[in-house]
Amino acid sequence: MSLRDLFILNLKKIRKSEGLSQMKLAEKCNTAASYIGEIEIGRKFPSVEMIEKIAGALKVEPYLLFKEERPKPSISTEARTLYARLSLKDRDAFNGLLMLAMGRGLEAAVTPEQPEAPPDEQPGSAE
Repeated sequence: MSLRDLFILNLKKIRKSEGLSQMKLAEKCNTAASYIGEIEIGRKFPSVEMIEKIAGALKVEPYLLFKEERPKPSISTEARTLYARLSLKDRDAFNGLLMLAMGRGLEAAVTPEQPEAPPDEQPGSAE
């Protein structure tokens, strides 16, 4: 999604969540309602100064008008129940495994590391 599209989506969402019409938002920004409407349909894009006015009128930090909402991963009831049944020692081990997985990837974290064979026992070495 482009920054322009993201801005438009967030502007509409935040404006509606604040219970403001395009006209009310325009009044708070000292601009025309038609200008807000043109921004929301993508015909115009506001200046940095106007973005600051819009953010102020919506009572949000300006960057939030450009922030992409990412869905939070859901955790099943079954997984929550299983975790709750773990002992504290097993929870610590599980949490350690998760931290390791975040750094190396889950497959690498759960696959046991193979010890390196001494040089004289390397496959294909002749005696």
